[in-house]
Amino acid sequence: MRRHFSALLFLAAIGFSFLFTRCNASSSKPTSQATTAVSEHTTTSSTAQQTPADATTPPADADQQIPIHIIAHMKGGRGINVVFDQLQSTTFQPIMEAVADSNGVIDIQTTIPAPGPYQLRFPHGTMHLILKGGTLHIQGSIDRLSNFDVEGDGAEETRALYHLYHIINQFNHEFRRLQKRSDEAGDTKDAALVKRVIDSIGYVSYGIQYRKNRAMQHFIRTHDTMLVIGIAALRLNLDVFFPDLAYADSLLQSRYPTSHLTRDVHKKYLAAYPYMPGKPAPPFTLPDLTGEKHALSDFKGQYVLLDFWASWCQPCLRSIPHLKRLHQLFAGKGFRIVGISIDDAAEKAEAVVKERQIPWLILWAGERSQVAVDYQVEGIPHYVIIDPNGRIASMMLRGQALDDFLTEQLGQ
Repeated sequence: MRRHFSALLFLAAIGFSFLFTRCNASSSKPTSQATTAVSEHTTTSSTAQQTPADATTPPADADQQIPIHIIAHMKGGRGINVVFDQLQSTTFQPIMEAVADSNGVIDIQTTIPAPGPYQLRFPHGTMHLILKGGTLHIQGSIDRLSNFDVEGDGAEETRALYHLYHIINQFNHEFRRLQKRSDEAGDTKDAALVKRVIDSIGYVSYGIQYRKNRAMQHFIRTHDTMLVIGIAALRLNLDVFFPDLAYADSLLQSRYPTSHLTRDVHKKYLAAYPYMPGKPAPPFTLPDLTGEKHALSDFKGQYVLLDFWASWCQPCLRSIPHLKRLHQLFAGKGFRIVGISIDDAAEKAEAVVKERQIPWLILWAGERSQVAVDYQVEGIPHYVIIDPNGRIASMMLRGQALDDFLTEQLGQ
């Protein structure tokens, strides 16, 4: 069966994450993404975006060698040079080179160190494959590397891989359209239009992100005998989808323990586990803008929304009207908002509080604070809900999902 493949989405699939309508929390200065309505951290369709692994880095489980035979019939590929690589997160480890014969046939017989994602690297593009051993036959054209037939060992998983790429690409397209909408509104110089657009984009982008997570969840559940579920698992945002990450991790650990993909998923699982709902919230003590110190334990007995933010973060500022509405709806029902500024100076946060008339408590953590590390703040705004018992109730709920959660817990 001939399928259309979006060939270089692998890096976006396993190496990067989207930070939708969020700012990079590692800097106190605005970046170009900080002023846009949608920030998308992804890669382009260029093999230059991949970084070769250090030549001294041994492949995983070098003692395990699995025989593999790839026979690729490439139209227009006479004499072309091809490199066979093992894909490792955002790097690749070259295994061997081959040259196509006079008929454009590339014959690769070698061994691989573990089941997992691999690629054929041509001068002008790549083909990605999920390999576990055996013989794989490929029919394609050097002019259209994104469109090829595959049969034999690994064919089913490779088709599933590109089906997953197609799903991811659909969501990428939605975010590009959202970015275009934001850019077009900004170009009009119409302040009222710009405000309407940016006020709505946070909800829209969260909705797209949520549907993407549901799609990854569905892919994992419907392909749970395959190694390729690891790529979907690495695309999951956590919180309510943590059980799906745990499910994929368990399956991969038991079936493909030596794969780099399994190791990447397990790393994500281990990093996320302490921060999942039901776990004790990391304690902290921080000063407010007057210098008075407050501990997390001071707020026990009520739901607390921690809002990590900064004065230079435009998405943070755009979220203030929504937070004000939540404050008005739930402040008297055992709920409070606690803002945690990561500005490099408390005076910058204080200026925003006065200008925007923010009614809730603001604490100042500063740059590179331990509390930001403890709560895995990689982009802002970053929301964490703590329950009345001091345990994490939710991380990263935003938009309508946040409203629904609070309504369910506290009533309308």
